[in-house]
Amino acid sequence: AEEGGSHYGATAHMISGMVGETVACVMVVPTENVKQKVQAGLHMSAYSSLRAIIKTEGPWGLYRGYLTTVFREVPYSAIQYPIWEALKHQLVIKHKGCAPSSWESGLCGAAAGAIAATVTTPLDVVKTRLMLCSTDRKGVRYNGTFATMKKIAQEDGVAVLFSGMIPRVQFNVLGGLIFFSAYERALRFFREHVNTRSSRE
Repeated sequence: AEEGGSHYGATAHMISGMVGETVACVMVVPTENVKQKVQAGLHMSAYSSLRAIIKTEGPWGLYRGYLTTVFREVPYSAIQYPIWEALKHQLVIKHKGCAPSSWESGLCGAAAGAIAATVTTPLDVVKTRLMLCSTDRKGVRYNGTFATMKKIAQEDGVAVLFSGMIPRVQFNVLGGLIFFSAYERALRFFREHVNTRSSRE
């Protein structure tokens, strides 16, 4: 991708992010399942949570909510990276062709993260309820991403699907600021290092 941002750069970042998130979920989801049950007070430790999940649901229980997590992370990346590239491109225009600094890229990432986090909050709420094996008002366990989303909207209202949106946005703004600033700084360091070595050779 071009450093200042481009259509092809946005597409490449979007596809790479989506593929990366899908693969990463293979490792992340089991950890999330264990962690969320401990945070909800269902178990006293990560080890006891892990044992209980495997005992009651088998190894595949660790992947409860996997598709929902993928459905959350893939749209998140599909939204975040193109917006990040588009905002950087606007800065290139503003700076008359000069690439934005690493901290400016971080601010673009923070803004993109805020938008992506807001849009995908309902999927985060659904993922949490599925992982915690929560039940609806009739005591029936939630099952399926879109069925759960529909049930929550019907029983509790659409606004409940955006529960925790503010802290989620705050977390992703901070994460985007740090990640994209560090990414740009590291990218430039390696580019300069490679160029220096190439010129010496």
